[in-house]
Amino acid sequence: MSDLPPTGPPPPPSSGGGPEGSRPVAGNGPGPGDQRGPMTSPRPAPGPAGPAGPVGWYSGPVPFNGLVARESIGRAVGKTVAKSLAAVATLGIGLLAMVLLLVATVATLNGAGAPTEALPTSFVAGDEGNPNKLLAIPVTGVILGENEDQGGLFSSLLAATYGYDVKENLEEAATRSDIKGIILEMDTPGGTIFGSRAIADAVTAYQERTGRPVVAFVRGMSASGGMYAMAGADHIVADHGTLIGSIGVIFGPFTRYENVIATEGGLLGGGVQTTGGITEEYITAGRSKDIGNPYRGLNVEERTVLQAGVDNNYTTFVDHVATGRSIEAAVIRDRLGALIYDEQSARANGLIDQVGNRDEAYAKAAEMADLAVGNWQVARLEQAGSGLFGLGATLGGLTGRTPGSSGTGGATGTDAAVDPRRYLCQRGPTMLAYFGQLPASCS
Repeated sequence: MSDLPPTGPPPPPSSGGGPEGSRPVAGNGPGPGDQRGPMTSPRPAPGPAGPAGPVGWYSGPVPFNGLVARESIGRAVGKTVAKSLAAVATLGIGLLAMVLLLVATVATLNGAGAPTEALPTSFVAGDEGNPNKLLAIPVTGVILGENEDQGGLFSSLLAATYGYDVKENLEEAATRSDIKGIILEMDTPGGTIFGSRAIADAVTAYQERTGRPVVAFVRGMSASGGMYAMAGADHIVADHGTLIGSIGVIFGPFTRYENVIATEGGLLGGGVQTTGGITEEYITAGRSKDIGNPYRGLNVEERTVLQAGVDNNYTTFVDHVATGRSIEAAVIRDRLGALIYDEQSARANGLIDQVGNRDEAYAKAAEMADLAVGNWQVARLEQAGSGLFGLGATLGGLTGRTPGSSGTGGATGTDAAVDPRRYLCQRGPTMLAYFGQLPASCS
């Protein structure tokens, strides 16, 4: 008989030493399937009686209260697979969220999202938060007309300023009562004529519409198209060690293979073999505009037609600078030519008004806007490509500050998607208001 009262239906009779199906509790007897028959070892002494009685044999349902039935292998494997799938799904959702965040960030940086402000700016100098703003607009790198391509993640590696974007920025600024004046921050070798002219026209329109001042500050170089763009400013300040001028137009290059005797193809490209060499020639207006050009060839008719086009653009350029800077056109043509000048020489020749640093240029702009000392701030128009992926790179042959090269910077008001060398090197002969050796820039 069992030492514990049965809790379920009585077991069937058994010929064994204990009830059939009974199990030892706490290791006190044989387990299921044990063939040794009745226990031969003495039972342990009953423990203290309690609500359930003393410890001993249990003949109730299996498993008894407090034990858990062992899982089958199939069920264990199923649970493991389910947990693994859940972990993979969680990881996948996390990665997807990161990708979506990255895409949203890139889209925002590339201007794909709707802008929250027409003229996004960042504080530069003065009294931060002051309601009287002087808007600084960077004009850096090669000046192009407008951005034709909307580039991707790394589209701003080679940047430029787009003249029509600057024009739109100035039109928007003219509607803002908190913007008391404009500062054009110049660091450019020039570029296309129509891009430079777009900035020049926008400056004039802003002055006429608002009566507010436009100050140009040269912080590295303002040559050729840069001079075209800033000539109509109310005041021009050039920092120390800057270069200003190069008033001229250049058209080319025209490449000539003299006495070709063989051409060669191949996997890595071909070549041309000549007995007379290879030359490149530019058509220019403005004395010494093609200074440093190592090449020179064109027949008389071609030269006459092309020279006429260059002369027409040169005349317009000269007249614009003459009017904006109050310099006789003859002085520009005969004495200044297309040479580039240091800041002291530029001032002596009337190309600029003042030699000074950035703080002096900002203070002058505030003075011309009739703002009290300290009662203003300079807010710079944010350039596309700044921030997480904005590398603002100065790569290729468009770096440096010496003749034959130029600096680059971020585009203003749009994504800097177009490689400026496409306009200088890959479109065939191009008429430019540009300073530098194009062969060096295109190599």
